[in-house]
Amino acid sequence: SNVPITDKSGIAIGENLTRLEALYCRDNYQLTNDSIDCITARCKELSLLTLWGCVRLRNLAIRHYAAPAGLIVASEPSNIVFLNLWGCHGLLDETADSIGEIPKLRSLIVAECHKLTDKFVEVLSQASSQIQHLNLRYLRQITDDSVTSIANKMDSLQSLDLSFCTRITAASVASLLETAPSLTELRLWSCHQIDVTIHRPQDIDVQLPRNAA
Repeated sequence: SNVPITDKSGIAIGENLTRLEALYCRDNYQLTNDSIDCITARCKELSLLTLWGCVRLRNLAIRHYAAPAGLIVASEPSNIVFLNLWGCHGLLDETADSIGEIPKLRSLIVAECHKLTDKFVEVLSQASSQIQHLNLRYLRQITDDSVTSIANKMDSLQSLDLSFCTRITAASVASLLETAPSLTELRLWSCHQIDVTIHRPQDIDVQLPRNAA
């Protein structure tokens, strides 16, 4: 929903809709970890979760939730398959550890999460190698180190969006194209620093910067 809600409503969702399977929140800028942690830790049947533009979110609580009554430890692992955190500007690198506690996760979007760095990607690559679709668009702090981690550890990756990641180079992209066994789509919109003449395997759809030859 795009309807603005507060932590009071978010906590009510987490405490009362524990069998919820899908939740879509966009631009609910008033939500904080107080309510979102309640949802992610208590709604264990949740498989589709969008928190687009929840700018006050700092991390995710997947197995542990610091409730007012004390620490709650989830007895069952998370069932989230699709997680969209686009535009969660306050998200910190430590979130990668929490995402690593989601064994069924297949699709992750962290576009425009401007505080995320190579540290996030490196931990994510190690802890969540089962991810098939990864969107890192507008993560302007990440470098070739992130691309190398992805190439070396994320064997299941099918699609990757590195658009507007202006600190990566052609060398790491070329290595990724050569080593990623499952990759079929790579987006590089507005990565004008990338040499468009790099070798592109025929079975990988590489979407190059606009106006590139």
